[in-house]
Amino acid sequence: MPKNANFGDPTAKTCRNSKEDRSLYDKQSALVKKLIYDREKQVEQSVINKAKLGSFYRFVNRKLSCKSGIGLLKADSGKLVVDDTEKAEMLNNYFTGVSTVDDGILPHFARRVDDMTFIVL
Repeated sequence: MPKNANFGDPTAKTCRNSKEDRSLYDKQSALVKKLIYDREKQVEQSVINKAKLGSFYRFVNRKLSCKSGIGLLKADSGKLVVDDTEKAEMLNNYFTGVSTVDDGILPHFARRVDDMTFIVL
C-alpha cells in the first residue's frame, strides 16, 4: 500500500472537480503530450541519423501498418472469438441482420427554392 494513502482519514483531501484540480490536470496532460511528442521526434531523428534505407522503410511500414483494434468477441454459444476471420463473419452477420434493404422508393420532399434560382460561380 502506498505511503501516502489516507484511507479512513476524514481530513484527507478527496477528489473534487475544482478549478485547481482541473488546472493541475491540464498541466499534467500537456506535459505528457509534450513528452510523447519529444519521444516520437527523437525516434524519427534517430532513423534519419542512421542513414540506412532499411531502417527508414521499417519505420515507415510500422507507421503504415493497420492494427485490428477489435478485441475478443463473444459468440452466441458463449465461446470467445479471437480469429480475425471469425470476428469479421460475426460482425457481418450482426450488421446484415439489423440493416434494411433499399426498396428504391425515395420520399417526397417539398421544394424549398424556386426553379428560377441560379447559383453563380
